[in-house]
Amino acid sequence: VAGTWAPSVARFGRRFVHAYAVPVRSRPQRRCISTSTSAFPLRGFVDRRRSPLICPRARGAIDPAFFTGVSGGRYLLWKREQKPGSPSRLFITRLSGDGQRVIGPPRLLLTTQDSWETPLIENPAMIRFRSTYYLFYSGGSYTDDSYATGYARCASATGPCRRGSDQPLLATGGRASGPGGAMPFVDHRGRLRLAYAAWD
Repeated sequence: VAGTWAPSVARFGRRFVHAYAVPVRSRPQRRCISTSTSAFPLRGFVDRRRSPLICPRARGAIDPAFFTGVSGGRYLLWKREQKPGSPSRLFITRLSGDGQRVIGPPRLLLTTQDSWETPLIENPAMIRFRSTYYLFYSGGSYTDDSYATGYARCASATGPCRRGSDQPLLATGGRASGPGGAMPFVDHRGRLRLAYAAWD
């Protein structure tokens, strides 16, 4: 479908679940988060949902990212779109064991706050590293070099979260312009790393 955004894939039991933002028929136009499933990680995904997994009233939901808690609980991080007078916000929602249902209400993690984040924050991604939960996110405008990456430390997967600094962790410099869309992972030597996108 044209206009779909931000794919995220994770294994749930014997199947793989793909979460993504897709346009819905509404006025004003917005996107919501749906899922498709497959027995294989690289092919065969089909969306059989009758309604979106996450679709806040009057505004969109985009940028899904899966997270697995220490006890095996499954979660989905996502962004609620901004609108005039209401800033963008990052949430986390508990999922069922098959990744097809939400369990309980979403939990607010962060709201647009610091000057470098203007006009929005997005692309949430979480990791637990050495007993600390880290939430990484993008801020600014992805269309220019104001785009940057920030982070927060969280008391648990569902918050509360506090920013590590009022300045971005990664910003324009050297050959990387507008670094964003960061995804944390631990390498084979146990070091925390970030994969991210940037303009050259």
